[in-house]
Amino acid sequence: MIPKEAQQHLHELWLREIECWTFPEGLKARIDENYNPTPDKPDWVKRLEESEDS
Repeated sequence: MIPKEAQQHLHELWLREIECWTFPEGLKARIDENYNPTPDKPDWVKRLEESEDS
């Protein structure tokens, strides 16, 4: 896979625990090993946290 294209699908692959290998500069490389996404809290969670702090 082309690294730039693979990066666009990394999150979906990570969710399914699928390894992602690319060939940057002709060398085989795994790009999912250090992928640790930061979750985005839903609005209802943010409101709940705000109401608990008050």
